[in-house]
Amino acid sequence: MATTGSAGLADRLAETLRGVTVTRAVLEHPYYGGLRFMIGFASPDAESGHPADRRTGRSNWLAKLTSNRRLVLVASGMGAQLMAELCRR
Repeated sequence: MATTGSAGLADRLAETLRGVTVTRAVLEHPYYGGLRFMIGFASPDAESGHPADRRTGRSNWLAKLTSNRRLVLVASGMGAQLMAELCRR
C-alpha cells in the first residue's frame, strides 16, 4: 500500500519481486510514512496466511528522535522464527 507521493517507490519495489503476486492499494493511514506492506504465503498443503503483522511499514519516528531526516525505520511485527517454521512444513 502506498500514498500518492510514495507510489513511485512502491512501483520500483514491486518490480524487484519476481515470482510473487503483488497486490497494490492506496494507503490512507499517515503513520506509515507513505508505504506499508504485508507478507503472505501459501504452503504446498494449501495452508495460507499472513505471518507479518498488519502494521508493517516505514515510519519517520527515528528521524524525529535523532533529528536526522535521512534515517528511516522499517518495522514489522513478523516473527522470523514463525515464517521459518511455517515454510519448513
